[in-house]
Amino acid sequence: MSNGEDESRLRDKVFGPLINCRNLTDFRCARFAARTENFMRLADARPDMTCQWFDPDLWESPRSFR
Repeated sequence: MSNGEDESRLRDKVFGPLINCRNLTDFRCARFAARTENFMRLADARPDMTCQWFDPDLWESPRSFR
């Protein structure tokens, strides 16, 4: 937002602060918001939270179809 209001962004791509946000139960973001390890740490710390990127199968490398 250009009016100086605080924006919700993950500038440093670290999810540590989200661990203590107990009202956050459904986390949605783009895959490139952080590395796989950060998503998995958050999933381990917050088993009550849902996020599509907590599924390790979604992080497998795409297969080449040559």
